[in-house]
Amino acid sequence: MEFYMLKRDQVIGLGLMAVGIFFWVLTSQFSMPLTPEYPGPKMLPTLAVFGLVVCGLGIFIESTRKQMKEKVFLGFDGWKRVALTFAVLILYVLGLKYLGYLISTPLLLYAVTSMFAKGKHVRLWAKILYSVLFTLLVYLVYVQLFNLALPRGSLF
Repeated sequence: MEFYMLKRDQVIGLGLMAVGIFFWVLTSQFSMPLTPEYPGPKMLPTLAVFGLVVCGLGIFIESTRKQMKEKVFLGFDGWKRVALTFAVLILYVLGLKYLGYLISTPLLLYAVTSMFAKGKHVRLWAKILYSVLFTLLVYLVYVQLFNLALPRGSLF
């Protein structure tokens, strides 16, 4: 009997579904109701996690239908990076709850840009500038343009 190893795309699909389900559980705990009149801050994360689950399922099914054999794609270091990324996202969700969007998001963006620099040296000021400007851009669009609320955090 041959040991069946998951293909890279199957692992990615399962991972996307798991992340989507995990964050759906977290976003379902938001206290604001999702209504047609005012979708509130729950709408965008709910749509995102739905997209993650559907895309992950599609990737998994398509990869399962393919008959090609693939070699192992993630070694120990790769799995450590996956775990680190997942841990950063969990910290971000907790940060949103306690610190709010305006504090947590630049910290997340800085961490992610540092993690995914792939060995390239990115200047400190460039990472900070990107993190702050992107946070402010999303804030202005979401709050000022769409007139919707972002998490304020319970500590402030």
